[in-house]
Amino acid sequence: MLELRWLGTIIMIPTLFLATYLIIKTKGTPNFLINTSIFFWIFANSFWMMMEFFNHNHYKNLAGIPFALGIVFFAIFYFKYEFKKSVNS
Repeated sequence: MLELRWLGTIIMIPTLFLATYLIIKTKGTPNFLINTSIFFWIFANSFWMMMEFFNHNHYKNLAGIPFALGIVFFAIFYFKYEFKKSVNS
């Protein structure tokens, strides 16, 4: 293995900042919910990666919380906007 833990850690920070920027930029639009779910999924994957890198495997399962929040935000988007479109058509 290449052992580039530091690179993975550094790459995580701008990715989360960009996801946060997209959330702020799309506030008040339907894309806000999608971007929020993507943020939570990125956060969950980043958390999982950090736990793997630094051998805190007993905390890995906590990554399921932001992953589930991402699913919740996506479901809200689907039922609020997409489901309504298909019913009205």
